Amino acid sequence: MLGADVGFPDLDVFDCSDLIPIRRGEPELEDEMTWNYRVIRTVYDIEGEELVDFSIHEVYYDTEGKAVMMTEDAVAPAGDTMEEFKDDLIHYMAALTKPVMEAAEIGSTA
Repeated sequence: MLGADVGFPDLDVFDCSDLIPIRRGEPELEDEMTWNYRVIRTVYDIEGEELVDFSIHEVYYDTEGKAVMMTEDAVAPAGDTMEEFKDDLIHYMAALTKPVMEAAEIGSTA
């Protein structure tokens, strides 16, 4: 049965500290930047009313570990197989174990 026992790890013991290196066939970028999924808090001012939104984005870090860029739009888990989808979803769940980042504090969007 689809979705019965997906076998997700206990997030309290899931080590999600590793960042994913960027590898796009561009040797000058390899190992210079990393990224991971993070919960982003965005504050909007709509006609004088402050609205807050939480979503998950890919956040990119420089070699010193500083967040320098994030995806413009929120991202969603995906995979070509159920196993890939499950693995991606685990990374999304890991974002919930890290501190929330403020959109206004991240340099630019990708």
